[in-house]
Amino acid sequence: MKKTENETNATAEYIMKKLGVNTYREFYCKVAWKLPEATINNNLEQALNKGNDPARYFTWLCKKAGV
Repeated sequence: MKKTENETNATAEYIMKKLGVNTYREFYCKVAWKLPEATINNNLEQALNKGNDPARYFTWLCKKAGV
């Protein structure tokens, strides 16, 4: 089931808030549109617990997942 525009925007905002970034919104919207919530949350958890740059690691994980 595809998400609505409002759901996609809300998820993108959530991702940006968790990662502490305010750039690359278009990419995070793409992530929110294409990936299931479970994958997004798993990638966020991994990114926030590993590495020096969580946003960059999250991006890498999402691209690996098919975004």
